[in-house]
Amino acid sequence: MVDGSRTPAWAGRGPMPGTTNFALAAPLPPAQVPEVRGKAKKRAELRKLEREIELLQEELKALNERPPVAQACEQLVGFVENCRDPFLNGARNRWVTSPSEVKCCPPFC
Repeated sequence: MVDGSRTPAWAGRGPMPGTTNFALAAPLPPAQVPEVRGKAKKRAELRKLEREIELLQEELKALNERPPVAQACEQLVGFVENCRDPFLNGARNRWVTSPSEVKCCPPFC
């Protein structure tokens, strides 16, 4: 400090003596990551991915060979409509009546 002022003697002349100005230093290049996996591991991973592709292609082919869902639903509805329900007897159900068979109660007709 000079003459009791609060500014140091070296102020205004660049960095403090014996130090470096890091703001002016050039940035370091990015570090290169060394290859840690060998060729055999890469080949094994590639074979695994190729096998997965083959399995997906086979599954897609199998799905394309199936009949459409609408056709399967139509077949199911036809089967259900044509088969008699084993839990119902052949006689007409007493709870199911047509509108012509309904008899009104006298006070309400």
